Amino acid sequence: MKKKPVKDTSASVRARLLNLARSTGRDFQELTVRYTVERFLSRLAESEHRERFILKGAMLYIPWKLDNKRTTMDLDLLGFGSPDMENLKTVFQEICGTAIEDDGLVFNKDTVTVTGIREASVYDGVRIIVRVNLGAMPIRLQVDVGFGDQIVPAPQSAEFPALLAEHGPIIRSYSPEMVIAEKFNAMIVLGMANSRMKDYFDIWMLSRNFTIEADVLPRC
Repeated sequence: MKKKPVKDTSASVRARLLNLARSTGRDFQELTVRYTVERFLSRLAESEHRERFILKGAMLYIPWKLDNKRTTMDLDLLGFGSPDMENLKTVFQEICGTAIEDDGLVFNKDTVTVTGIREASVYDGVRIIVRVNLGAMPIRLQVDVGFGDQIVPAPQSAEFPALLAEHGPIIRSYSPEMVIAEKFNAMIVLGMANSRMKDYFDIWMLSRNFTIEADVLPRC
């Protein structure tokens, strides 16, 4: 009996991403990182650590289907549990090693690095870097994880849209009220030192696309 040829999933995925870039006019590198984030979230959703992280930041606008006109290359998460760097390294190695349907990507868990971050004495947490391969193509995945935020209201469930499939991973996420409250807090704490004009635009955009519960905001 003639054996079926082994399917090169990575080559197929790369070709489909190239076709998508050509047909939509989007940057191929941006789409590749976007696909990598999606597939990392798929591994997270299937792992035993799924309840430990909540999606936040600019990537959250993708499941919300909001066009914020900005290229987003990094993933932001809120973490629960120990912020110990060695513990987080082990957690992310386990997420990277979670078995899912072949998507052409190899998350090299031995390359996981964890460092502390602090910006303007307000945003602190840890930065995780993972080296990923789509065949011979190297990809750098950056995940920033914050700790200590109180989540009010409770986290929502959101489907992160898939680029090359019908359905994407179901993940926990911030509410619009929580995003607005976090941005207001940055404005107040940083004052004139806040150069993040995007925060002001984001609050305007969120207020136009969601019904914001005014009684919830003070509790966020």
